[in-house]
Amino acid sequence: MKTAKKYGYASHHVVSDFREGERVAFVDYDGTKERGTVSSVNSKFVFVRFDEQVAKLGWAGTTSQSCDPRDLIKEQPLSSEPETTSVR
Repeated sequence: MKTAKKYGYASHHVVSDFREGERVAFVDYDGTKERGTVSSVNSKFVFVRFDEQVAKLGWAGTTSQSCDPRDLIKEQPLSSEPETTSVR
């Protein structure tokens, strides 16, 4: 299980805040972020497949890490549409 709360970082998130497919970042005790995608949730943990492992092993070959939801932050979803601005 990945946890950083004993070192002082904690968000206010709970398990029900997360959905499968959402992008998240695990924030370690020193402030470094490890980014990944939520693969599932249960009553206690959020399960995340982290990008570095997915890049090496593929989605199917990567084991999800159980994470305390207080150690995760939600990341903005990547838009598939480019932003447009109108000029008048």
